[in-house]
Amino acid sequence: MANKKLNIYTYNDFRTYLADYFENRRQQMRSFSIRYFAQKAGIASHSFISAVIKGKRNLTPDVKQKFAQGLGFDQNELRYFNLLVDFNQAKLSQEKQDLFEQLNGLRRNTSFYKLNKAHYEYMAKWYHFVIRELAVYAPWNGDYNRLASIVLPRISESEAKAAVKLLMEIGVLYRKDDGHYCQTDKIVSTQDIPGHLVKQARRQFIELSVRASDEINPNVRNLGSTTLTLTKKNYSKAVEIMEEARRKLIVLSQDETSVDRVYQAHLHLFPLSKEIDSAEES
Repeated sequence: MANKKLNIYTYNDFRTYLADYFENRRQQMRSFSIRYFAQKAGIASHSFISAVIKGKRNLTPDVKQKFAQGLGFDQNELRYFNLLVDFNQAKLSQEKQDLFEQLNGLRRNTSFYKLNKAHYEYMAKWYHFVIRELAVYAPWNGDYNRLASIVLPRISESEAKAAVKLLMEIGVLYRKDDGHYCQTDKIVSTQDIPGHLVKQARRQFIELSVRASDEINPNVRNLGSTTLTLTKKNYSKAVEIMEEARRKLIVLSQDETSVDRVYQAHLHLFPLSKEIDSAEES
């Protein structure tokens, strides 16, 4: 059977690519194995490859080149793979964003890029989420300046216009014959969006939450917080309670027949200490 090559430009995670690559090669060649690949690439331990795929080990620059050699990339694919490894192993958000932009530059002429570019742009600005709601429910009648003025904090008329255009392009909004806008779906899924973009959007909303604490009247916002001590077992229960609350808020929103405002709800639970060692000090 001919070796049908996977399109690496459709991947945002090199570990997923490797898992798919090995599965694909096994289907095409019965004798193919991770051990065979390790020998071909000059990698001493085939178990190391399995650990990499499972996320237990990272690739050093030297081993990264051995992987690339074994995968048989052309020059552009090799550069993409190297950037993809750096992107997945990067720790800092800005570094990940810079590497992601370089990755998109390499796949700019692919159909995958053209299909997903607008969706990535949707995650880039917090007000895209807000405009998605206001375009449907606010009485703006095609006046982008009016639409922009309803957003808190206010955005520009050009930003509002560009947001509506983007939402139309990616199919999140559509316009009826009478000029009114509707949402294609009540909920937008982020399942296929790279994790760092989801984090980037979440960070923007957290920053807005800090701003709301200073600038928005307490009568129309709720920013409570509690410091807790929990066991691992009760931490899991706390997460279940928060997830249930989030689901109930979604249902509450979906059941609305008329709305007054667009809100952002955050439910955070994160550690403020390392694990406390229960063993007695000697």
